Amino acid sequence: MVLLARLPGPERLALGRGEIMLHRVRAGVAGVEKVRLHGRATAVALLAGTAICAGGFTLATTPAFANGVACTVTGNATTNACDSANGIGVYAVSGPVTMTVDDIVIPNNTVTLQPGGTTGSPFELTLTMRNTIVNATTYGALNMASSAAETNVNVTLESTVSLTTNAGFGGVWVRNEVSGNVAVNSAATIETTNVSGIDLTTHIGAVTVTNSGSITAHSVRGIYADGNYAGTTAQTVSVTNTSTGVINAYQAGIRVIDYFGLAELINQGAVNSTLYQALVAWSNNGDASISNSGIATTSNSNAIYAATEIGNATVVNSGTVTSYNDPSLDAAHALISPPAGYNGLRGTVDFSGNVEITNTAIGVVTATRDSGILAETPLGNVTVTNNGQITGATGIVANSGMGVTMASSSTTNGSIGVTNTGIITATGLAISLDGTTQTLNNSGLISTSGAIAVQTGNGNTTIVNSGWISAGSPSGTAISMGAGTNLLALDTAAVLVGIVTNASSNNTLELTGSGAQTLSGSISASGQFQGFSNLTKTGTGTWTLTGANTYSGGTTVSAGTLVGNATSLQGNIANNATVVFNQTETGVYAGAMTGTGAMTKTGAGTLILIGENTYTGGTTISEGTLQIGNGGTTGALVGAIVNNAALVFNRSDTYNFPGTISGPGSVTIIGGTVNFTGANAYAGPISVADATFELAPGAVSASSYTIGFGGVIGGTGTIGGLSVLDGGTASPGYSPGTLTVNGNVTFGSGSIYRVDVYANGAHDLITATGTATISGGTVEVIAQNGYSTPLATYTILTAQGGVSGQFASVVSNFAFLTPSLTYDANDVYLTLARNDVSFPSLATTTNQWAAANAAQSLGLGNAVYDAVLAVSTSGAPAAFDALSGEAYASASSVMQQQSSYLREAVGTRVRQGLIGQSGSGQETAKLAPGYDATVWTQAYGAWGQTAGNGNAASVDRTIGGFFTGIDAAVSEAARVGIVGGYSRSTFNVDARSSSGDIDNYDLGLYGGAKFGSLSLLAAASYTWHDLSVDRTIAFSGFSGLASSNYQAGTTQVFGEAAWRVDLSKSVDAKMFGAASLEPFANLAYVNLSSQNFTETGTPAALTGSAETENTLYSTLGVRAATVFQMANGAALTPHASLGWQHAFGDVNSSASLAFASGGSAFSVAGVPIARDAALVGAGVDYAFSKSVSASVTYSGQFGSGTEDNAFKGTINIKF
Repeated sequence: MVLLARLPGPERLALGRGEIMLHRVRAGVAGVEKVRLHGRATAVALLAGTAICAGGFTLATTPAFANGVACTVTGNATTNACDSANGIGVYAVSGPVTMTVDDIVIPNNTVTLQPGGTTGSPFELTLTMRNTIVNATTYGALNMASSAAETNVNVTLESTVSLTTNAGFGGVWVRNEVSGNVAVNSAATIETTNVSGIDLTTHIGAVTVTNSGSITAHSVRGIYADGNYAGTTAQTVSVTNTSTGVINAYQAGIRVIDYFGLAELINQGAVNSTLYQALVAWSNNGDASISNSGIATTSNSNAIYAATEIGNATVVNSGTVTSYNDPSLDAAHALISPPAGYNGLRGTVDFSGNVEITNTAIGVVTATRDSGILAETPLGNVTVTNNGQITGATGIVANSGMGVTMASSSTTNGSIGVTNTGIITATGLAISLDGTTQTLNNSGLISTSGAIAVQTGNGNTTIVNSGWISAGSPSGTAISMGAGTNLLALDTAAVLVGIVTNASSNNTLELTGSGAQTLSGSISASGQFQGFSNLTKTGTGTWTLTGANTYSGGTTVSAGTLVGNATSLQGNIANNATVVFNQTETGVYAGAMTGTGAMTKTGAGTLILIGENTYTGGTTISEGTLQIGNGGTTGALVGAIVNNAALVFNRSDTYNFPGTISGPGSVTIIGGTVNFTGANAYAGPISVADATFELAPGAVSASSYTIGFGGVIGGTGTIGGLSVLDGGTASPGYSPGTLTVNGNVTFGSGSIYRVDVYANGAHDLITATGTATISGGTVEVIAQNGYSTPLATYTILTAQGGVSGQFASVVSNFAFLTPSLTYDANDVYLTLARNDVSFPSLATTTNQWAAANAAQSLGLGNAVYDAVLAVSTSGAPAAFDALSGEAYASASSVMQQQSSYLREAVGTRVRQGLIGQSGSGQETAKLAPGYDATVWTQAYGAWGQTAGNGNAASVDRTIGGFFTGIDAAVSEAARVGIVGGYSRSTFNVDARSSSGDIDNYDLGLYGGAKFGSLSLLAAASYTWHDLSVDRTIAFSGFSGLASSNYQAGTTQVFGEAAWRVDLSKSVDAKMFGAASLEPFANLAYVNLSSQNFTETGTPAALTGSAETENTLYSTLGVRAATVFQMANGAALTPHASLGWQHAFGDVNSSASLAFASGGSAFSVAGVPIARDAALVGAGVDYAFSKSVSASVTYSGQFGSGTEDNAFKGTINIKF
């Protein structure tokens, strides 16, 4: 080597073949105008301004460019070397430095351009290399390292550059320890061992790499770009491998690392990695993006891998991606680190961010050991789109939220959206989704040779399939969905091979599309579609269900046509389009169909509807039979029915059909009562059996009606023909009414013609424009309410074409009239005449007999007589009860029963006033002198009932009122007083529709005396009663309201004797304290007198005669009481009583009555007074002071068939 420095400046120096020509060379800072090297010598000039290096060395083959200009450096830099032997070393001092390396071969050294120290920033280092071969054995072929801030590096390697190294950090190694951007554009051929082909790092700044050359890394990575490690502002690290770029690497083809910012990788060429990923982009805090339109191949790892800690990961593939399975490399992995999967395309977010992976229509992905696509994030959304071809052990795995658990991360939520229009084939799962919400939209091919094609996690899932999803066999699982709320939508173009399972049950199967398709698999717990409770039909196409389905959540038809039968269509149907029941056999649909849609019945079988169907789009019966109801009380339709086959009504109750019927089909009614309330244009035949059909008033029907066994036709209107068969009944009108027949009428031998007749002469009638053929049968005559014309003749059948034949018999329900029939050429007549059955003969009780006899005495023409004459045999007893006026007799019983309340009030007061303290209250004898006169008041309320006795009906009664009185002592042993009171009573005889009100006014005298343990009571009183009675008289043929007002009076004389036993003196006082017992006996005489009265308001009004009843009551019993002295001086006295009452004399109340319109008088009995009754009582008294006390008491009376309960409140004030 010749070193030229400080030369005296000869113009030229020539050294033969190794000649060096120095022209105008000066020392110091003088420039070198020309340095020319001939042959194989070497020359280096080191100047402060410009260095030009040229040279060559002996090679096996001398490169074509080995004779030319070598190094050109501009800027403030120091060049340490620029020769083949020592390589090139240029160190920037400050500012921008540009170096061009051209026409050099460095067999065993490196090229270096970098700052000479940590000062001089900012630096802008630009290196261009061409026509250069570098073979480095101790360090990287090209090295640019900086410890200075703000060092920007720009490297261009042209295609005439060849770099080889087996040491250092990379064939091209750039490292910014502080900050600055790095950009490398390489078309060179790079081959390395033990190090990366291109290795770029900057702590703060962006990195950009473009490779259009060839890189072979035998041990490590092809390209490694690492940027912004310590940056606080987002920077981009980007690597592009162009369409001419070829990278073969052992551990990774291209790896892009960005700690803060976008990590971007674009591959248009060919990248192959043996041990690890072909393409990797990773960001610690930013997005990671990979776009591949070339070839990416790895032998045993992820072929393409975009990952980020926080940010979005994006992969777009329109090239060919292959991840081979090479188990022989597992040992090599174990020596370094296991790979992060063996997938074709992988996108991963470690903490939060979205993942989006797209395989375009020209993209081909193969992963023989793992997934074609793996996308996962713990907190974010996953979007995967495949328009190309994926082949793998697993096709697509997408996890988000609940499906991902990574180091230092917690899963919360995330949605997954996968779209496939391409081809996915797998040996295991073709699709695996796991997120909080999961969506798969497939219009391509998804296929597996394994057990399950598509599997989802427990998030809510939506799968839309218009393509092909296939398990390894029909018994395999095409789709397995988790425990979320799931929706599977099948297009009419869809193919599904295998079963569908759900871990939950509340899921929806949606059938959609514009074509026609059949769903032959069943929707059931063990069918092809498992875990679905709801079925939805959308789209304009037609779906046909042929499976035996058991889903229970109902069906929604929003568009198009859904075809099924009673086995395949389940639950309620919300029909807003078209539903077709193709029923080839008999089936029952129990659901209810609603909505605005239409229903069509096809198939030769019978469809039975038992739900309440309210859809309004109309019904078409094209084939077979549509039956409404199945013999019960359910099953309904509305709207228009186009009947081209058979329609059957079969309900057991009354059904008003509001729709319309048209078409030539038949109508059959076989149960209950059916009324056609709509305007029907139906003209086909109608059959009625074991059912009733009623025409709406004024209805017009051109149909011919056949009434079979158990069938009835009723109502009014016009029909086209009538045939009443054996066991059938014609009952025209709505009681009454006329049935018009525009045709012929036929009555069979066992037929019935039911005729209703009324008082005003109205009656049922059949008129026919054709003939009437009578082959026997029976006319049934029914008396209806209001009938009062007993002896009359009615026309019941008219035929313009003539009447032939006669009815075999005529019967009626009249008790006292006999029917007969007569005929002429065109008419049939009914005549009713009085028979010899007497009114009383049909009475069943004494009261009925009395009323019947009196009614019969009124004679023909009397409104009451005529009304009774028209009643039926079964209705006669009720008519006599209604006429009897029995309530008046029972009113007397009520007044008798309620007379006891005055006796009880007076008795209680006398006992309180006497020293024999066995009643309620304190002993008045213990009061201080001057407190002798007492004013007292008692309020009371009671209710009771006396049961009927087979003649009179039960009576319910109530009473409420008060008594008030004053008494005073006339001696030390006796007191006398006066009492008055008012009360109001009500009573009801419900079985006779009768009720009454009674105002009661009481006045009486009383007195009592005590002689030692003996106490005596005597009293007399009189009560004035004002009564108001109302009776509703209603029976077949009669109705009216009778009212009356009258007076009555009750006189009572009563007394009592009692003997007091003071238990505190006769037995152990510690046990009984101030307790006492008082046996007693009392006797009461009651006289009840009532006045005459006359009812008004109805022809069945009655008059009543004055009545007097005398009754004697005796009572034996015992009373008990005890006194508790309170700390405040008050006294509390609980007490009770028990007695037996016996009644003598008039215990059966009666009333003498007659009809106001005449006839004989009669007598009826009311409910009786109990001859024997138990009397019970209990209460408590409280003496607030010596002058004021109060008490609350219950008393009851219980006898045979009678019961009374009373509550009383009393206040005593002493003066």
